[in-house]
Amino acid sequence: MNVRLLSEAQAAALTAQYFAPNSQYNPILDGLGRWIISEQEVEQTRNPDFLWVKTLQIIPYVAPKVELP
Repeated sequence: MNVRLLSEAQAAALTAQYFAPNSQYNPILDGLGRWIISEQEVEQTRNPDFLWVKTLQIIPYVAPKVELP
């Protein structure tokens, strides 16, 4: 699965912002500590203030490691 790479500042700028009516961006950290958003969020972006997400680098998703007790 591919995702889009964000800088920390870009992730902060997208937090609590809407990419389409009733749909908010949800930047997360991947397993390598990189900020990312999903391809679905990018594809569904309609807000003209955030069309720049369509130019973000595409990278493979790395799942976070889950440590069990």
